[in-house]
Amino acid sequence: MTKQRYHAHLIAVSDHHPELLSDLHLHLADEVFFTQDLPRHSSRAASYSRQCIDECDLAIMLLLGSYGEPNATGVSQLHLSYLSAKTKQKPILILVKSPSADSKVSRQLSDFIDMVEERDSQNIYYFSSEIDFEAVLADGYRVVSNGLSEQAGWQKVSDNQSLHALAKFSSFTNISTFSPPSKEVTADGVNLREQLLASSTLSDLEQLDLAKWSDTKKATSDKSVNQNQQQFDNPSHVHPFTASFLPTSLHEEFTISYDAHAYQHGNLKHVHLTTTTTWQQVLDCLNELNETFSTDAIYRKLNDMVAKTAMEQVTKTLPMAHAVSNCQINQADFDHMLEQLQAFDWLEQTALSRSSRPLWQLKL
Repeated sequence: MTKQRYHAHLIAVSDHHPELLSDLHLHLADEVFFTQDLPRHSSRAASYSRQCIDECDLAIMLLLGSYGEPNATGVSQLHLSYLSAKTKQKPILILVKSPSADSKVSRQLSDFIDMVEERDSQNIYYFSSEIDFEAVLADGYRVVSNGLSEQAGWQKVSDNQSLHALAKFSSFTNISTFSPPSKEVTADGVNLREQLLASSTLSDLEQLDLAKWSDTKKATSDKSVNQNQQQFDNPSHVHPFTASFLPTSLHEEFTISYDAHAYQHGNLKHVHLTTTTTWQQVLDCLNELNETFSTDAIYRKLNDMVAKTAMEQVTKTLPMAHAVSNCQINQADFDHMLEQLQAFDWLEQTALSRSSRPLWQLKL
């Protein structure tokens, strides 16, 4: 049994082919700790998935013949979680069940698979049934896990190792329970913690445990110092569960995908582009709108925002391009941004227009 374990987030429609999900968990039980998308679609469930993806070592996505339940704008959690994993640049393993001859694939799933195949063809593994699923899973996981950094995951230690570290530490400090040694000083003025960490008799594992343990007091102090900033980044009126799954700050960077028309040598070419922005830039952009505005107005304004750097992006692949037009943000990316702006309490719905469409305003 391996001692190295990883945190993998599972992206899948949980009520579709549960036998394959069970096989996945059982096959990787000794190597992976799983989190996964929640079956009920809500803003809190979506925020939970994004937080798990942010903290995981790798993502595993299963496409088993279902696109999942779409949200109000027609995008499923499966789709949103995949985009989150790509935005966070997480290593991803994609397992696709090949449809049988008599099966019907929805247009949404077909379009989604086409997009995934275009973006991640090197990470996709196909299987036809439960019979060959585990073999394909083993091959794909071996490739993805071999590419993980040495810092990914954690080492599983035995009880004997933990007791050994505790006994050795107690022999230095002459205590039987943990108590921060930050104020203990040796005769020659060297901090006891530094002496212990520098000691050649401690293993790497024991030094890591001591460093983490004795830094607890410092982390608590740092938290107090940054309290005002945290109150700004995590407003008190945000639900405490939701607040823990939100962007870390206004300056957090994320990626937006969009389509555009590029003109080169008099010919029009459809291109798919990406750009990086921050929540501060998004809010500055929306702040230029009227006091209340529609969803379409938000979409148009954000399209104008990405259009400002579109020429710079397109010349990376089409050096002779002389113009770019019709920039349109990917619908799933737009839904993700709108959902985050609401969850973080930066944007609120004020009323419905005469056409029953929502009207919005900023809360800054």
